Amino acid sequence: MNALLDEYTDAQVAAILNERGLRTGASEAFAAVSVQWVRSSAGLTSLKERLIAAGMLTGQQIAAQLGVRRTTIGRWRREGRLEARICKSIGNIKAVSRKAALRRAHASRRHLRREVRAVVRRRDALDSVRVG
Repeated sequence: MNALLDEYTDAQVAAILNERGLRTGASEAFAAVSVQWVRSSAGLTSLKERLIAAGMLTGQQIAAQLGVRRTTIGRWRREGRLEARICKSIGNIKAVSRKAALRRAHASRRHLRREVRAVVRRRDALDSVRVG
């Protein structure tokens, strides 16, 4: 179970254990709650805790550091612009590589500055046509 927790959520671990035909001590199928109980009893950490220990941050933490909304972080993840993964079965917690997020934010700001300069140049060109 410990090795599975490096890559999978409690719910995913439960599904894998059930596929392998394993059962709880009460001879029941595994569920996320039973994996959480075993994890807690054995002193094992969750996927989220492992990713945070490896230097990843939650989407909320990255959004706060970069001054953007959490929805922006989610969009960047979906677009493949950010290294991130869902760490909870309901999908509301993301672990994001801080380095990747900062790289993305810097590139995004640079792109925005270029777009603003292009708009200003077009406006200046239009102004010179109107005046001349």
